[in-house]
Amino acid sequence: MSNNSEKLKPCPFCGGDSLIGKTQFERNFVICSCCHATATTRDEVLDAITDWNHRTIDDAMKAEILRLQKDAADFASDAYLLSDNLETARQAIEQKDAEIVRLRENQIKGRCEECGHNDPRYRKYCDIGIIQGVDYCSAFTPREKGGE
Repeated sequence: MSNNSEKLKPCPFCGGDSLIGKTQFERNFVICSCCHATATTRDEVLDAITDWNHRTIDDAMKAEILRLQKDAADFASDAYLLSDNLETARQAIEQKDAEIVRLRENQIKGRCEECGHNDPRYRKYCDIGIIQGVDYCSAFTPREKGGE
């Protein structure tokens, strides 16, 4: 048996060193020097080494690790985007809350902060305009209402 252990993985069963051997028919195989586990005999040495080094469980674990790493990267990317969107939404909510507070204060004062009038007939249009972001107030300035 020749020792070619630098190319071989350790034994999958006991972790022992692996050796390359030949059968009486000049076929190659790999054997564990500790527990004597063997792989399939092959015509070519490299094929025997490939068979020995191929670990179905290792391959499945590597595939699962890659899948999980991709999922983790996708999750991190989604979390970053969500946090950015959440911050934008939080800021928008704070702005709307401030608008609501300002509207309530104006209702208590009984006048429109935008145009300054306090005519109750036009008050609802001012509030709606502020909430919707439309400038209703400019249509109801005292000058346009006949100088009231």
